[in-house]
Amino acid sequence: MEIIPYVPIATTVRTGVSIFSYDGNLTFGITGDYGTTPDLAVLARGIEAAIAELLEAAAGDDAATAKKAARVMATGAGHEL
Repeated sequence: MEIIPYVPIATTVRTGVSIFSYDGNLTFGITGDYGTTPDLAVLARGIEAAIAELLEAAAGDDAATAKKAARVMATGAGHEL
């Protein structure tokens, strides 16, 4: 089972970012109006890079494992970044 967080967009809100932590997993969801923010992939890649950096710092010498974990987390929502 996979849980994907979702933030609805309405009125003047054009981009939403949600973070969900459950059962040892941290999942990010990005919802956006492509017409006003077509570069949402830049935000997604930035989140992926920042999480990879945090995991690498936390892993110390085990950087390869941290980078692999970041890739799994970032693509876990069914889309590649």
